[in-house]
Amino acid sequence: METDILADIIATEREIQQRLAAEEGRLRERLEEVRREMAGEEAAEEERLRRRLGEEVAAARREAERRAALLLEETEARGERLARLDDDTLRRIVLGRLAGVLAGAGHDRQDDEG
Repeated sequence: METDILADIIATEREIQQRLAAEEGRLRERLEEVRREMAGEEAAEEERLRRRLGEEVAAARREAERRAALLLEETEARGERLARLDDDTLRRIVLGRLAGVLAGAGHDRQDDEG
């Protein structure tokens, strides 16, 4: 009787060990599957981010080119207006601006002293 009970216990223990080993194998397979899925998702996310970065860089470049073109147009228009001014008008403008700069420079010195 005790031998039968001991044999049953040993058989049950072996069965439990086999089930644990089988479950461990299934878990390892599932873990590998999840790792592969994650690696694929990671690669897809990296590609998506690379595309997005490329799109944002292209958009920023287009915006910079648009602003540069606008600035160039404004500068050319201002240059054309200045080119049409006669010497006396230019002299008055330059002297007026120079007086403003010199007055501002003197004002800065007063702030430093006081």
